[in-house]
Amino acid sequence: MTQDHKPKHPNEHTRIKNAGGFVENGRVNGHLALSRALGDLNFKSNTQLTPDRQAVTDHDEFMVLACDGIWDCLSSQEVVDFVRFKLCNHKSLSIICEELMDFCLAETDNYSGVGCDNMTVIIVAFLRKRTPKEWYDWMASKSPPKMPNKKPILMAPK
Repeated sequence: MTQDHKPKHPNEHTRIKNAGGFVENGRVNGHLALSRALGDLNFKSNTQLTPDRQAVTDHDEFMVLACDGIWDCLSSQEVVDFVRFKLCNHKSLSIICEELMDFCLAETDNYSGVGCDNMTVIIVAFLRKRTPKEWYDWMASKSPPKMPNKKPILMAPK
């Protein structure tokens, strides 16, 4: 179900350009490191931008909504593995969000900008007619995936 909304991706780059924007240094209009966002009202004047639609399947367990402060540090799969690993250890979604942000924090500011960005993350559980307790128990009963590397692989913007 994942598709990263980054200006460097060809479809997003074309969409931005067709809507009257531009991509400079991998950023929308030289500022935003992601191509779709909630908020950022200064960039919302392009009314021709169509939404990106995703289908939620019966196999999807949860959805992670996050900003580039997370996605520039970890891949989509690493985030999913992180969340599953924590769920198998009986962590609540709110605690997992906090721990994910802590995990993505840079130990020092090396002036690359990666790991020093602001971060927002929301995890939505797809209960599928389960109570929250039943969902947590179901997720905890699964085999835990391998935890991502202790140090996030810093993915420099392209």
